[in-house]
Amino acid sequence: MDRMYRIFQAIKAGGFPNRTPLAREIEVLSFDCKKLNSTSFERRTIEPYQMACIQNQWYCFRIDLRRRAIRTFVLARISGHRQTFIKSERFSLLKFLKGSLGVFAGKGKCSIHICFDAFAAQLVGERVWHTGQQIQELTGGEIEFRVTLSSLQEIEPWILKWGVHAQVLGPTELIERLREIALKQVALYS
Repeated sequence: MDRMYRIFQAIKAGGFPNRTPLAREIEVLSFDCKKLNSTSFERRTIEPYQMACIQNQWYCFRIDLRRRAIRTFVLARISGHRQTFIKSERFSLLKFLKGSLGVFAGKGKCSIHICFDAFAAQLVGERVWHTGQQIQELTGGEIEFRVTLSSLQEIEPWILKWGVHAQVLGPTELIERLREIALKQVALYS
């Protein structure tokens, strides 16, 4: 735990300089990791690419050698590691997360279309949520927000946090998924 604390402090201080006691160029890193909703740790061996703080959470992006795919680890769920690493020049985090609203990178292509009322329009319109977002101002202070993502995973909670101030106009799959969530929420409070 002490080592993790030192790693977090190094990250907060501006990342890993190329030559510090905490940062060595390594090819492989092994550690124990606990997946979301899991009660136990699992040993993982990875080729680390890059770390980033996204939405106030630190992540490690890497090749998982067992699964032979790029995976995302939450640093707070990692223990039992013995080495740290520096950013890989072979990996582009921006390219990997191009279709993501946060950290979930999918393989699909979902065209999202949302109408925000006047209350939410300013709050949504004054931020860059995604580099590919398009915002069109409507009469009455409303806006239409459009973005293409690789997954619906992160857009659902983002829309839900806007409550009645957001109405999804497409795609149909997202409308249906949000309708199902809303019905379950109504049932919880009935």
